[in-house]
Amino acid sequence: MTSGPPAPRPAGYSRRQRLLAAGLLIGAAAATIFVRRVLRPHGDQLGPLARDVLGWLPNFFAAVGSPFLWTMLDSRTVGPLRRWEFADNCLWVLVILTGYEVSQRFDPGQTFEWSDIVASVAGVVVAFVLYHGVLVRLSPPPARSAGGTGLP
Repeated sequence: MTSGPPAPRPAGYSRRQRLLAAGLLIGAAAATIFVRRVLRPHGDQLGPLARDVLGWLPNFFAAVGSPFLWTMLDSRTVGPLRRWEFADNCLWVLVILTGYEVSQRFDPGQTFEWSDIVASVAGVVVAFVLYHGVLVRLSPPPARSAGGTGLP
């Protein structure tokens, strides 16, 4: 038997935050698949600009969605991440996507494109802005402890 009230649980993501993060992830994945499987085969018919955009757009969408996937799968996450933790996830996604793009130089069936790396950087920046512009603002303020500042 324990005496006294149970210890409070750490605040997790709210339902609205989970739905928004899942929506961003699903939307980015769906957009990537749509561009790669539906639009890209018709890129030549749409013109050179459309062909170029359809070339790097999957990288952009993958870079937007992947930090949210990483965050949702991170078993250590019990509440909204601190700014540096989400930035760390974004950095790892950027390293992985850039490494994949560079590895295409050595694969005869693939092509290396600087525009893909730029799209990955832009996507990670958009993910960071979405996280801090939307998800963090939806977070409840941290609970203040009796003798402290309430900061983790």
